[in-house]
Amino acid sequence: MKSEPSKDNNGKKNVMRIIPNLFTLFNGLTGVWALYYVFTGNTLFASFLILSAAGFDGMDGYFARKLNVENSYGALYDSICDSISFVIAPSMMMLLFISDSGLKSKYIEYISLLVMSMLLFAGIARLTKYTIKASKLKYFEGIPTPFVAESVALFIFLNNFIYIEQYKLFIIVIIPILSIMMVSPLKYTKSSYSKRVLYLSFMIGLFTILPIVLKLVNRFFNFNFYYIELFFAGISLVLLFVYLIGLPLNDWLDLI
Repeated sequence: MKSEPSKDNNGKKNVMRIIPNLFTLFNGLTGVWALYYVFTGNTLFASFLILSAAGFDGMDGYFARKLNVENSYGALYDSICDSISFVIAPSMMMLLFISDSGLKSKYIEYISLLVMSMLLFAGIARLTKYTIKASKLKYFEGIPTPFVAESVALFIFLNNFIYIEQYKLFIIVIIPILSIMMVSPLKYTKSSYSKRVLYLSFMIGLFTILPIVLKLVNRFFNFNFYYIELFFAGISLVLLFVYLIGLPLNDWLDLI
């Protein structure tokens, strides 16, 4: 007599699993589309798609927890899609950015390959480690890959406003540092365990995607939002460094 309700419950649970998996699928699809636009030279729209993938990635985790349908299949599926959106696409974007940066060095080809390789393999190692280890901890070990992908998109976007050669050199230096931080033991509180981190993560995503959207509007409709774009991107940059550097060091963002 008790078997019928359990079958019904299993059926409902299987249906509910589709919801987070759909968001994971959208994450992977936008990552693949981002790769396409990277290779066609449209880094602006590629950045928009990578940031959209970060939104889908947040939603799949939220619904998996909310519906209590977290499982090993979903975790593996999520990591595979994350590797496309937050590792492969940003790595290729960084490779092309450095190659086409105009920096005068006979070693620029090798430098671009080295930076891309560090970002790629550190990201894959980070995702593999997270998938294998128990994900019930209240913190991430190392910077989450979506934040590194957002950093790449933001740094390349800011190249539209900062024309000095030193800025390109800054990007070439900072990306390997972020790559190392991905596989470091630094602890980053998960947004699902802290409202402060959730708000901070949301604000970073919002102020990163807003100037990119405005730039896309400018391209299609010839509106000029130069100073607004720069203002939003500047806020995002400050918040990003608060997350990357301040989060592991400050007690005010402890677990709650």
